[in-house]
Amino acid sequence: MLKKTGIKIKLLTLLFVVTHSFNLSAEVMVPSLGSNDCESLLLVSSWRTNNVKIFDGCSGEYVRDLDSQNLIEGPLGILEAPNGDILVISETNGRLLRFDRETLSQGSVVMGDDPATPAVENNFISAPSGAVIDEDGFMYASSFALNSVVKIDTQSWQIVDETLATNNGLINGIDAGIAIDDDYLYLPGYYSDNILKVDLETKAVSELVAPGAGGLNAARTILIRDEKLLVTSERSHSVLQFDRESGLFEKIVTQVVRPTGMVDDGSGENFLLNNSGSVFRASYSTDFIERVVERGAGGLHTGTFIYRLQKSELDDDDREQD
Repeated sequence: MLKKTGIKIKLLTLLFVVTHSFNLSAEVMVPSLGSNDCESLLLVSSWRTNNVKIFDGCSGEYVRDLDSQNLIEGPLGILEAPNGDILVISETNGRLLRFDRETLSQGSVVMGDDPATPAVENNFISAPSGAVIDEDGFMYASSFALNSVVKIDTQSWQIVDETLATNNGLINGIDAGIAIDDDYLYLPGYYSDNILKVDLETKAVSELVAPGAGGLNAARTILIRDEKLLVTSERSHSVLQFDRESGLFEKIVTQVVRPTGMVDDGSGENFLLNNSGSVFRASYSTDFIERVVERGAGGLHTGTFIYRLQKSELDDDDREQD
């Protein structure tokens, strides 16, 4: 009886050790999401290093890289899927990638790897750059090379329409920072130095901002703020403000060397912008500007786009199912 009891004790002890060790391993394997005291993260596309850098949204400290699976080649636009997962536009290999919301770690190819179609075309678009999602859950994705925009059903991840025709002659080099409101798409032209406005219902296209207006040179990201459009003008080292209806130039908001990406910082007073190696916070209405992420932090190189992610924006019970 004592012998059997001893065996049971040994088995229970072994079970405890194995379970405890497994739990410790699980805890160690959980990827860092920055400080628990900060409710946001900054995701910055690092084009040259083929990854998205994650920074703490409060301190600006480097947290880690998003992709540990070598899925990304030439990251541009970043956005959230309807279920809250993170989507990354990977330009060089023509992919739309998804990373799970809860850990920002496990990635998968959503579009771009269809073996039934040529590698350059596959089931996505050539040289994808930016994407936005409308209130009905449809995604609009742009092609930098073809100067086109396609409409995508985010339930089936299939292209269902062409919103802006290929090589239309109206814009050249649609960049990552396209914008959307209830009725229109706003498209920045990197080589054409202009901004197009596309009616989402009729597909009617108009040139909202004329080439070079206000010194616009290499338009990269559009940020909608009330009745204004803010645009990063990379080669004029400026963020420019235009009237949202007339497209008329109003002022230079701030100046930074070769700005690319831009996003609101959640305060209502300031916005975040990045260039090749740094992230800055600037005021919409004053001369205030500060560096949030130090140059080259975490290996950031050729930064192309920035996205601010609220950690607690979606609870598990609120998430839609794929």
